Amino acid sequence: MGVSRKPNGRFEARYRRNGKTIHVGTFDTEEEARANLKLDRQTYDATMAQPVDRYREEHLDAQKEPTLWERIKAAWRG
Repeated sequence: MGVSRKPNGRFEARYRRNGKTIHVGTFDTEEEARANLKLDRQTYDATMAQPVDRYREEHLDAQKEPTLWERIKAAWRG
């Protein structure tokens, strides 16, 4: 995987993630293919990190002191 030259002279960028081949695209230059490959991998990693951050916010950080608004709502509910 990575960057390879096709018979037509263009460069193909692809990589494997979780057993699947991710095709990034074909490009005119090797540098362009490598740059897009790197960008695609970084974007995928950032996208997959978001659920972990949301879980942390919802569960692990839930032990923080309640905000003023949360205390007011709790007082009204009795």
